[in-house]
Amino acid sequence: MDVHRFSSGVEILAVTDAGRRRRWSDGEKARIVAESFSGPREVSATARRHGVSRSLLTRWRADYRASRLGTAAPAFMAVTMAATRRHCLLRCWRHRRRGP
Repeated sequence: MDVHRFSSGVEILAVTDAGRRRRWSDGEKARIVAESFSGPREVSATARRHGVSRSLLTRWRADYRASRLGTAAPAFMAVTMAATRRHCLLRCWRHRRRGP
């Protein structure tokens, strides 16, 4: 015996996960950024490993360099170089040559 039912063809999709955004602490971001600096071409691989987009990791790296990510980025320091003996002798020779 055939059973025929009327079907509307519309399905109801139930969403069970709201897909909330992940909140990363500054410490977690700094650790992930430090890992991405470990070698050449590590940004994409590190982003995949931690489940973040490459563009987000790139933004974190820029924030890290600008010292906006909790841990200060390595900074350049002023360096004063001592003159070499050859340099001193050359200056003295030029000075003597010009005269008083």
